[in-house]
Order: sequence, then C-alpha cells, then structure tokens
Amino acid sequence: MKIGVEKVVSGYAGGHKQNPSYEEVCTGNTNHAEVIQITFDPQTLAYKQLLNVFFHIHDPTTKDQ
Repeated sequence: MKIGVEKVVSGYAGGHKQNPSYEEVCTGNTNHAEVIQITFDPQTLAYKQLLNVFFHIHDPTTKDQ
C-alpha cells in the first residue's frame, strides 16, 4: 500500500439490488458500479498525490474498468 494510505474498502454503488454479489454485479444486470473508499493521512499523502496515483492506474473513460 502507498505510504499515507491507511485503509481501502471496495464495494458497489447505485443499482437496484441490495447487497449484490460480485458475480451479480459482473453480469451488468444490477446497474451497480464498483467503488472504493480510501482512508488516508493528509499529513503524509496529499489529496492531489492520491488522485494522481489513482487516475494513473485507472481510466474512468474505459467501459467496465
């Protein structure tokens, strides 16, 4: 984990099914999007640095990525 990142939790947002499984979300039938929650220490890692790393490894314009 990157220095300054304390915790990362993955999950799903939106959609119409409560508590879907990973397999259900992967079908595309639940209308959920995969999301992450990042807890970080802003004294160690600036928000701008965190976003820079995230968008370097993740392209939000790519379908299903």
